[in-house]
Amino acid sequence: MRYFMNFKSVELHFFDVLKKWIGTPNLFQLLFFLILFPLLALSFFNNPASDDFDFSARTRQMGFLASQIWRFHNEGGRYFANGILSLNPLVFEHYFLFKIIPIFSILFFIFSIRFLLRVLLSNQTKSVQWTLTFAVFALYLIQIPSVSSAFFWTTGAITYQLSVSLTLFFYGFLMLFIRKKSLLNFVCAAISLILLVGCNEIILIIITVQLVFLTFKNRRSKLGLYLFILFLLSFCFGAILILAPGNAVRSVQIVVKHQFFHSVFKTIQFAMQFLFSWIPLILLFFVFLIPTVNSIISDKNKHYFKNPYLVFLILFGYLCFTIFPGFWTLNSIFPHRVLNVIYFFFVLGFSYNLCCFLFYLQDRYNAVFEFNNSSRLITGVLLFFFTFSSNSIYQSYHDFFVGKAYKYNLELKNRFAQIEKSTSKRVFLQGLKNKPSTIYDEEIMGLTTDVNNWKNKEFELYYSKEVLIIPTDSIFTE
Repeated sequence: MRYFMNFKSVELHFFDVLKKWIGTPNLFQLLFFLILFPLLALSFFNNPASDDFDFSARTRQMGFLASQIWRFHNEGGRYFANGILSLNPLVFEHYFLFKIIPIFSILFFIFSIRFLLRVLLSNQTKSVQWTLTFAVFALYLIQIPSVSSAFFWTTGAITYQLSVSLTLFFYGFLMLFIRKKSLLNFVCAAISLILLVGCNEIILIIITVQLVFLTFKNRRSKLGLYLFILFLLSFCFGAILILAPGNAVRSVQIVVKHQFFHSVFKTIQFAMQFLFSWIPLILLFFVFLIPTVNSIISDKNKHYFKNPYLVFLILFGYLCFTIFPGFWTLNSIFPHRVLNVIYFFFVLGFSYNLCCFLFYLQDRYNAVFEFNNSSRLITGVLLFFFTFSSNSIYQSYHDFFVGKAYKYNLELKNRFAQIEKSTSKRVFLQGLKNKPSTIYDEEIMGLTTDVNNWKNKEFELYYSKEVLIIPTDSIFTE
């Protein structure tokens, strides 16, 4: 009888812990740390690849300023991303510092989310602000098209993921300026804008369209003038990005027959596919957070919430508008590093859409949704198990705990040493046996048996030696 009572006590304690961490907003704090741990740990096994070598080699050979001019005339006008990449630790042959870059990239991303939400929800408690920060971070990482190209491939992290963080800072400073009328906040917003525009084309498209809309909406107010100044900055610095001679040089290498109707059809097809793929998890997160959202939605904030049906149409238009250039210019969907950017802003946009829908129901039908503890616990359990299903989070734990990342790091360490010690101008290497997908993307990182392959050529540029993989009969290649 005593043992039965002890078992009963343990069972009750377990359910108390379960309710505390799974059935409350503490769930997102738990998910945040469970997601963050393997990403930070895997950073120490990360290694440079492909374009990382190219940027480093040209800086060493030509100097920083000359290499920027060369890239402007031969590769394109991504002035800010190219500038940072041209000063990465590999320039100084410091492989360990290179491994720290993903950690800074991840933490800067978290800080940017927190900054924007602190500004947006200044009238809410820090607990609410942090809960939503953890939720956005978790939602992004669970469904992200590619963790590797977002944080671990340094060229992708600086060119695309950094632009997302800078955009959040831009809007945070802009809202602070609107609220406090501080010129310093406007200057910070302008600087953030100039930097993010210098990262990539897709972020330029997103930010410029938004500025056009905001400027037009506020055209009769004093704010409209400041927004117009920001639009001019976006337009002028965007012209540097788009009209750089290097873009024409690169376009010659990509022969694509522009097909308007085909591009439209494929755009709508993929937009619908992404909607059905991305929405369910965002909706599940939102349902769990309804009590928190209810505390934010109120009549005094009603001017922030628009017709949810119109917002959804605009969001679908956003998807089509950002997907279309890929099919028009490349005749295919954009690579994962671009889809990461598109997905993140879809998360924010659809979350706002759901807030509008919730407010619409409350305002028009006086319908207030509340969850009892049991329903929220069930939703929390679903969220928890979904987080560790077959996705990037599960894969990150797998890569870390089975030792795949550790062995991959050893292989790369030996490979770099072999190249540096070789006295021959042509170095033959064994293909990689370990390829942890969280930090390794075969398409953009793997070497080949072809010495003229672009990835092999970038190794050659950095080490001044031809580098290629030993041919094998195996169907598994690097």
